[in-house]
Amino acid sequence: MLNQMGFDTGIDLGKLAAAADLVAELAGNCEGGNASAWIKRQLEKGDLASAS
Repeated sequence: MLNQMGFDTGIDLGKLAAAADLVAELAGNCEGGNASAWIKRQLEKGDLASAS
């Protein structure tokens, strides 16, 4: 991901993951894709910094 390569995208990946979870909850049938699961794993491991 660009953040891991040192590029500042301005995207808060923690908030993005939370928004994806909300959409899945509201839709009732979305579980997210591979990228969503990857982002969550990386955030849990601390490999991605969540922008403030």
